[in-house]
Amino acid sequence: MLPVDGPPTLLVDMTEVQDPKPAADRVRVTADLVESLATTVMDTVPPGTDVALLGGEALVWRWGRQLNTRLPGHRFLEADDLTAEMRLVKSGAECDLLRAAGEIGARAVDAAMEAAVPGVTEAEVAAEAIAEVVRAGGALYGLGLSSGPWAHTFSPSTLAPYSRRGLEVGDMIRLDLYGSFKGYLFDFGRSRVVGRVSTQEQQEILDAV
Repeated sequence: MLPVDGPPTLLVDMTEVQDPKPAADRVRVTADLVESLATTVMDTVPPGTDVALLGGEALVWRWGRQLNTRLPGHRFLEADDLTAEMRLVKSGAECDLLRAAGEIGARAVDAAMEAAVPGVTEAEVAAEAIAEVVRAGGALYGLGLSSGPWAHTFSPSTLAPYSRRGLEVGDMIRLDLYGSFKGYLFDFGRSRVVGRVSTQEQQEILDAV
């Protein structure tokens, strides 16, 4: 909660937080974040004042309804545009974290492509990428992998985004891997042909990408 005038307040729903500790003038621990937010707005923002909301796409509908019910004297406005340009400006430390995140993602997809040999399953290829991310202290957000006759799809239509399908010589395999390192994102796609040189058609597809 960032008032125009006055100290910012960070609302958290846990009593113990590992380092680094939250950086805010005031920290409030609460079991009900939405109710605590409503109370904080009432305490710090005069009625009739618009409240800019950042990250509105992540706000659950019933929470938005609850806020509107509790705060009839305030109007919430989505205002992500206020921070869009600010986020483009990075400090040296942030640039270092972006590079570190990119390096982790690159190593992960390299590991996956090196593991993509005949007889290995899609799941085993995925495991190599995931292991690289985890070892480096990164967070995996998602991984889609497909091969052979399904290489044109994002992933199998199963619960896992990869299958136990064994790779065959000549298969095209493609990977989409995304995650973060200390909150800074990486997102990579990679494709290759398994076990032999690509055909002309396969090479045209790879070159087009």
